[in-house]
Amino acid sequence: MMWKESYKIGVDLIDEQHIELFKMVESLLKTFETDKNWDNKEKYIDAITFMKNYVVKHFHEEELYQASIHYSDIENHKKEHRAFTKTVLDYEKKFIAANYDVKLVKEFAGTLVSWLIYHVAETDQRIVNGVQKADDASKSHLDCFSAGAAQVFEKMFEMKELDIQQNALPGNIISGDIYSKIEFVGDFKCEAVYAFPKELAFELMKIMTFMDTNEINEIVCSAMAEVSNIISGNAATSLLNQNITSDILPPVVTVGTYESNGKNPQVVSVHTDMGTMEIIVLS
Repeated sequence: MMWKESYKIGVDLIDEQHIELFKMVESLLKTFETDKNWDNKEKYIDAITFMKNYVVKHFHEEELYQASIHYSDIENHKKEHRAFTKTVLDYEKKFIAANYDVKLVKEFAGTLVSWLIYHVAETDQRIVNGVQKADDASKSHLDCFSAGAAQVFEKMFEMKELDIQQNALPGNIISGDIYSKIEFVGDFKCEAVYAFPKELAFELMKIMTFMDTNEINEIVCSAMAEVSNIISGNAATSLLNQNITSDILPPVVTVGTYESNGKNPQVVSVHTDMGTMEIIVLS
């Protein structure tokens, strides 16, 4: 089961709703495993309908609880809820236009897996544990990416002992199998390319879903894209704490090979026992 006891925040109503959300996601993933003919349109419709209705209800009740305890970060939490609600509604429109094409549904499922786990394992934990003020005043932009990655790998994958290094990129070929490019716009401008070796991506998926994966598919690609999106959001927040405003654009995923064409490429290497994810920052 995808749900872990460590995800509990100690508020029964919220924990019970989280468990239901995880069950729904797990059921959707198992549908892809068991239905090899991909003829499951009704199940896909049920999944997106459940997600749309349940998320709206859950987010509302979670925000009511936050207001009742005067949670200090409620406005930022509401922003995350609104952004993800928009994601769900946008996917619903895409599904209808594409007649619930299975590749698109898989893409949604991968995004949902990563977003839900980080939101429950990190963001929602702050409701009861409080918000720790980050010391971002002296961080370089690479430090912001490093810290953002460290937080994601700890909260989502329970990896605390990481070797994170910053270097110039040797040459212009980026090593990996799955690449997620995210553009930063505003006061800080760059392209951040996240490179995942397939072996690492498969292991990260197993940690999140407790399911074995041995092929690069839409679920894996979109899950890794959302991981990169979350890290980028963390980096943008660290920059904002230095009064540097920057927005991030949606990830663009590439599979195969990737060649850098930016100037002065710098790389943040996140070394784990399962492989190395690299963040190439192109200015």
